[in-house]
Amino acid sequence: MDTEQSAVSVEMNNEGEVLCRAEALASAEQWKEAASVLRQHSQANTLSVEGLHKWAYYCSHAGDYDRAITLYKDLSERQPSEAKWFYYLGFQYQQKERWVEAIAAYEQCLNLAPRWLKATLRLGDSYRGAEQLDKASEVYRQGIQSYQELSSDRRRELAPIYAKLCAKIARALLDKPSRIPGDVEEAVKLLQEILALGANDGDNWYRVASALLETGQVDEALDYLRKAETLNPKKEYVSHKIAQAQITIPREASDSLRMRSMA
Repeated sequence: MDTEQSAVSVEMNNEGEVLCRAEALASAEQWKEAASVLRQHSQANTLSVEGLHKWAYYCSHAGDYDRAITLYKDLSERQPSEAKWFYYLGFQYQQKERWVEAIAAYEQCLNLAPRWLKATLRLGDSYRGAEQLDKASEVYRQGIQSYQELSSDRRRELAPIYAKLCAKIARALLDKPSRIPGDVEEAVKLLQEILALGANDGDNWYRVASALLETGQVDEALDYLRKAETLNPKKEYVSHKIAQAQITIPREASDSLRMRSMA
């Protein structure tokens, strides 16, 4: 028994040394070399779950998504109740634009971990990639509902993902070829929700302004555009949109705005 325990200890120590060597390469962003270290070790040794995960992770960063898919499939078969393996598997398929497989993997992930907000975001993106836009919006909305049911601490932690979910739905609403009444107003509300989170992104201010212009709220749109211009002073499309907005203002309103700016 002592001999068997010693053999297991030596094997684990060897893998530990290999993982340290691979991690040093990965820290220098030498992903392909890091993956190669674990591949070579796997030829004569059975990798642990951690070793397989590291190998798959390095392969993914090196752009070898096919190898990463094989490894994450192996991990999901070894531990079918672990949601994270299906999440990582879905991500590899997503990079390959294999949308059907990505959707299946993310859905399995969410079956195991229904409140995983980032998985919900990626599932919606995969439906969008598959051009199932209505389904994508449905998934994004489910993510927003899940977020709103979280504790305040968790909401603060996951606010960046929530902002992305809001932006995705807003974009889908604004990109619809034939909008129904209320689409633009909902898009504005969603984008304003992002700003309320403190997101200091000039593009979000620009998107709100564009939506406001479509509802005829020109003065409000200009306020948002000037904020966008402050945050993104080198973005020419912002100044072009300001000029476009000012053209739509009736002369008397334009004179009033000019007088306000001079005051």
